[in-house]
Amino acid sequence: MRTFEKDERLTNTLRHVDRWLPIHHFKERQVWQQIKKAGTRVHWAYARGMKRLSCVFCIFAPRSQLLIAASQPENKDKLKEYVHVELTINHKFRVNQSLAEIQQAVEAGETGNPEEDSGCWNM
Repeated sequence: MRTFEKDERLTNTLRHVDRWLPIHHFKERQVWQQIKKAGTRVHWAYARGMKRLSCVFCIFAPRSQLLIAASQPENKDKLKEYVHVELTINHKFRVNQSLAEIQQAVEAGETGNPEEDSGCWNM
């Protein structure tokens, strides 16, 4: 994406819209430094190791991120519900990964390490 450009989709005969991405060139470390410097309060999930905030159990998430999400008390009921759906429809969450396996790993004490992620969410 370009740092600054006209938004052709939103621009029409009545308005001109530009898209500006002022921190687009920042490295992740710089983004967090800027957030801290500004005193911005961040979502609790970031403090617990999540790299992104999207669906709690995102089909694109690396395994370590699924482990972190599954270990959060706030997500316990949702995980249980998703595992139940997997069993009911006889399909895994992903072809190579079921949430039942994630649940079992968390119950066995496995934790996700965000430092192990390549940063790729397999999109």
